[in-house]
Amino acid sequence: MTYRQFIIPLDLDFEAVLGVTPEVRGEDGARGIVVFTTDGFVIDLALDPLGQSVVLTVRQNVSEIVQITREGATKLQLSKAPPEIVIEFKTDDTTGRIEVRLAPSVRVSETTLFG
Repeated sequence: MTYRQFIIPLDLDFEAVLGVTPEVRGEDGARGIVVFTTDGFVIDLALDPLGQSVVLTVRQNVSEIVQITREGATKLQLSKAPPEIVIEFKTDDTTGRIEVRLAPSVRVSETTLFG
């Protein structure tokens, strides 16, 4: 797999846009955020900048609704209005993005193109 830099916003940007600060989740710079939405969802996003991977887990109450794992992450963007997280990824064989809208209701979409 070709190495591409994984561009992630600063911790201050996470705080300003989502109201959360990333927490350390490992020895190699892995971090994560947990966002609690107003409609009862928990969005847990694990980021591994060196490994260029992300794991997105969405829960409601105690039930896991979806978990998406992607390698080749290249960019994470935050949007304040509406609150949204967008993760772009690219490998030798695929290109895609994950979009997580946090309000007014949670919406997760994932697109992968092969070739």
